[in-house]
Amino acid sequence: MLVKDDFQQIGYVGRTHGVQGEVSCKLSVDITSAIAEDEGRFFLMLEEQELLIPYRVVSQRSKAGDIDLIRFAGIEDKDAAERLTGRAIWLSRSYLDEAELSEDPYDYSRYEGFGVYNDADEAYIGRVTEVDDSTLNTLLYIERPDGEELILPIADDLFVGYNDEERLLMLRIPEGLLDDSAEIVD
Repeated sequence: MLVKDDFQQIGYVGRTHGVQGEVSCKLSVDITSAIAEDEGRFFLMLEEQELLIPYRVVSQRSKAGDIDLIRFAGIEDKDAAERLTGRAIWLSRSYLDEAELSEDPYDYSRYEGFGVYNDADEAYIGRVTEVDDSTLNTLLYIERPDGEELILPIADDLFVGYNDEERLLMLRIPEGLLDDSAEIVD
């Protein structure tokens, strides 16, 4: 039986790429050497209903920065790939060195896929779909319950807490960022 403690969450499945089952994945670690080392026997775990399900990696290529395009065995078309989007990706800790096992709560990239709640009223804001730390201000891309996307700047003083087990992130969101005048990107 797979035990979550033996694995580290390393990212999320993003959007589909093309029509042959490839998906874009934002990963916090480079898995290229591990794939080459295991020659066709390399598995990533995808989280489904709080269970880790192994998926064999058929191909992987880097797209840009920390984005990888991955194709899993048995995922042959866009429809099958779409069923994987948004799932957390886990990797056996045996592949990771100590530096990659960071549990830094201020490493916001670890919160992709977490539910976001406003500390003021404990209201559910949405799910983190992407973290952009390429600029001075880190941005959280949050999918709202109505399907709209909210871009929320994040800073350490807005961070209240998190729960890894329940995949929850509590933020102190300044007034005005969530009202109807807040910019929602289509």
